[in-house]
Amino acid sequence: ATGFNTLYGLLAGAYARSGGEYLYCSRTLNPLLGFIAGTASFWLGIFFTSFVPYLAFQQAIAPALKAYSAQTGAGWALTVGNWIASPWHCFWVTTAFMVSFTVLMSFGLNAYWKLQRAVIVFGGAAMLLIIGFLLFSSHGAFVHGINHYGDVTGFKNGYHRTIAAAASAGLPHGHNLSTPWGCC
Repeated sequence: ATGFNTLYGLLAGAYARSGGEYLYCSRTLNPLLGFIAGTASFWLGIFFTSFVPYLAFQQAIAPALKAYSAQTGAGWALTVGNWIASPWHCFWVTTAFMVSFTVLMSFGLNAYWKLQRAVIVFGGAAMLLIIGFLLFSSHGAFVHGINHYGDVTGFKNGYHRTIAAAASAGLPHGHNLSTPWGCC
């Protein structure tokens, strides 16, 4: 990746105009290859801009809402999590997200970067909160939380059953920070 990005940066310096992959490939290799690279970049951009939100709703937001509901008893979170987990509902939520993103981009990059800054600050604060929670909570509290979640979702004694399943599958277990990397 470093080599590609370095080459991309050098080409951007050499051809200081808009055009991206099309410009770089058509000037350095062949105009047909430039057309193919530009078209591929366009379609990959559309695919990943649509796929990533779908994956986020399907694999992160819906399970997080269900876990929140299991821990707190919030019925609304379970209802929304189950609703989003349905493929067609997730498709329509993702479509609404993409339309909103398109509207945001129609206001220009300044509007996008303002939102992006807020998202980065929020994400950074959430990450620090999680790291702080993990650093200052005890092993017993962690085990209790896993077992409580398992009790609510029907997976009784979840922590010990998970450790036993990992051990039977040959995965390392029983390590802590005093045995770093699980190798000592």
